[in-house]
Amino acid sequence: MASRIIAATLRGLSYIAANLRPEDRAEIDCQLDHWSPALLALTAPARLWNW
Repeated sequence: MASRIIAATLRGLSYIAANLRPEDRAEIDCQLDHWSPALLALTAPARLWNW
């Protein structure tokens, strides 16, 4: 079965960022001083390429 990667939309990223588990939020807090789900969703595509 073949898989393909589909680019995420801002709406999808916003939903994911708004519904993070507490342990995921804690990890992001350690890496980013001031963040919000909206900011995380906006910067997610750029962050994915840098990892």
